[in-house]
Amino acid sequence: MKRKILIILLMVFTVGNIFSVTILITHNMYQNKIAQNYSIEASADWPVYDIYELMNDKSDLVVFATVKEIRDKEDIGDENHDSIKAKISTLQIDEIIYSSTPSKQRTIKLDQALDYVEPGKSYLLFLNKNGDYYYEVDGNSVIPEVDNMYKVDIPGIEGTYNKNQISMQIENKI
Repeated sequence: MKRKILIILLMVFTVGNIFSVTILITHNMYQNKIAQNYSIEASADWPVYDIYELMNDKSDLVVFATVKEIRDKEDIGDENHDSIKAKISTLQIDEIIYSSTPSKQRTIKLDQALDYVEPGKSYLLFLNKNGDYYYEVDGNSVIPEVDNMYKVDIPGIEGTYNKNQISMQIENKI
């Protein structure tokens, strides 16, 4: 009788251990799969505005500019949030298409947290100002110049244009 009870207890203990180990292994595999699905790199879901919203509500400055310098911005993360590696770019304004304020400023500072502009490259930019820095207005606000052309994905003026053509398209929407 004692032997039967001892065997039953031993079987229950063994099954319980196997069950616990299985749960732990399954949980660790699940946690690893979740970790693989998430990246610590910065990402964003940008709004997308049409040309009328960009020109009438959202943009403080629309310019053709060349990137002169890029530097790392101080780390703005803390113990409760992931670190964000923002960059501050100094842009030389080549031509102003639109400005909400009269300004003779020829250089500006662009603050970006991801999808950084590149040194020496030229861009068409739709920007808004906050404090000392300018920021992209939406996901289509930084348009690189490639072979003297600009591929524009802004609703209302989609297409590929040279500098004069895109300037005229934008000025017609103001």
